Amino acid sequence: MKTKRTTIKFDYKGKHYELYFTADSLKTMEDKGFDFTTMDQRIMNSPEQIFKGAFIAAHNDTPDAERVEIFHQLEDQKSTQTGSLLYNTLLMMIGEAYTELSAHEGNVKWSVGQ
Repeated sequence: MKTKRTTIKFDYKGKHYELYFTADSLKTMEDKGFDFTTMDQRIMNSPEQIFKGAFIAAHNDTPDAERVEIFHQLEDQKSTQTGSLLYNTLLMMIGEAYTELSAHEGNVKWSVGQ
């Protein structure tokens, strides 16, 4: 399994942020009502909601209103072929955390019985 995760780093109002997702932060988002299965259908809300979720792992104490403010203040590099670089990076980060969530590297052996 990949040990180094993709992060988004920036400074805002004198504070350094490093945003990323973990398996637990994805679970928290889902527990709070975010539906990952419909994010491509909610194109007006999903980018901002996913960005706000990226704070959970390391900056969960950041108020929701400040997360939204930061989202709207960040520069975004647009690509005519792939859309928003920020959004695509967030999606990649979710994919990495999902891989962590679905990987079972324990040492308890199991088998299927009949």
